[in-house]
Amino acid sequence: MAIHYVRVKGRIKDGKIEIDLPENVIEGDIEVQLPVAAHESELDGIPFTEEEIAQALRPHPKTGAEIAQNPAIGSWAV
Repeated sequence: MAIHYVRVKGRIKDGKIEIDLPENVIEGDIEVQLPVAAHESELDGIPFTEEEIAQALRPHPKTGAEIAQNPAIGSWAV
């Protein structure tokens, strides 16, 4: 028997999850992933700020001459 996974929508109300299950759902244990709001204090352990991440993701292109002159990345050309 092949098993497929489906996404279902539901709601949380009074500490309980309410969903309408489709037909042919297999009985058994499940794992549920829920979105939760993070408090600012929980984010203190993140090593980079949003600005630092944005800076790291910006491209810094180099010309062929710059690459060839840089021993860290162009030493093969010397």
